[in-house]
Amino acid sequence: MATKSIKAPKGFHFMKSGNTYKLMKHEGKFKPHKGASLSAKFTIQKKHSKWEKVFMLIFMLKESVEKRWEKKVQRDHLQRPNLKEQLWQQKKMVKRKKRKFKKVPKTKKGVPIKYVAGAKNPKARESEIKRTARLYKEGKLTPAMMDKISKMRSKG
Repeated sequence: MATKSIKAPKGFHFMKSGNTYKLMKHEGKFKPHKGASLSAKFTIQKKHSKWEKVFMLIFMLKESVEKRWEKKVQRDHLQRPNLKEQLWQQKKMVKRKKRKFKKVPKTKKGVPIKYVAGAKNPKARESEIKRTARLYKEGKLTPAMMDKISKMRSKG
């Protein structure tokens, strides 16, 4: 295969790295050292192989996507500097789905049977539960009433 010798740009030199070269910046005059040279020999390739074309295409696509993403992030940041805060507010504003509970057997008035099971007077327990729920929904349940209900329920 044919080769071509390339000179390094001003202020740079080539460093041999395995089978390839890396470009390295130097200050002042070039000082020769192990693996360093001002020119590098490259083999000339006549045409692209099928796989090289595929890899080049993938590389170019990846690079363009990354550049577009960086531009988008920069643009968004300039337009909305408090983006994190806005996202947090949106997350808080989203309505959450209501919890779904397993269906349980209930009495005629709609109180779960387990709540009234074992009571000395199930109908009285049921009406007390319904009354407490109604007062709570209306906002008329006071702390004193809650204490009284709690003591009554603990007795059975």
